[in-house]
Amino acid sequence: MTRGFEADPQQWNALKPIAQLARATAPMLAVCSSRRRESCPTSERFTAKANGLRGKARVLREDLSHGDIDATLGAPSDYTTQADAFMQTLR
Repeated sequence: MTRGFEADPQQWNALKPIAQLARATAPMLAVCSSRRRESCPTSERFTAKANGLRGKARVLREDLSHGDIDATLGAPSDYTTQADAFMQTLR
């Protein structure tokens, strides 16, 4: 039986989302919290790889906590407007 949380660093690296990207990547909008030091750089590396594989990916930096990013999407705001604008490009 294979377990997802092994101690093998190679297995961890192989399971990372960035390692799973392929040419068939769906369009994605990565919303990151600019309050967290590594959040946006990680999102930018991920979307750069997706775009390099001919995907359609964009990073939206928000000065919100992770919880607020989830809780406020859809409320009247520039954040919601930008997320909606990205979705409109997918038609």
